[in-house]
Amino acid sequence: MFNWIAEENKWIKKNVPSFIKVRKDYINTFLNEDVKELPYVGNGFNSDGEMWITINVLSRDIDIPIVILGDLIDNYEQVFSED
Repeated sequence: MFNWIAEENKWIKKNVPSFIKVRKDYINTFLNEDVKELPYVGNGFNSDGEMWITINVLSRDIDIPIVILGDLIDNYEQVFSED
């Protein structure tokens, strides 16, 4: 018997980033423009004050934390980087 849930979980783990890095001066552009290319549901803050966005993948709402980069970063190269 094929386990669809296990396969979906593998696909999500492989294709959905565990966090998103965004430069501090780019966050508004990211939230207002770049998320249009995602299956975007919403954004907000958790009880610890951390920012996140919610996307819908395979009929599941997934919260992804946003890491806001500090002033020591010289350039914005890739939003969906996991390093």
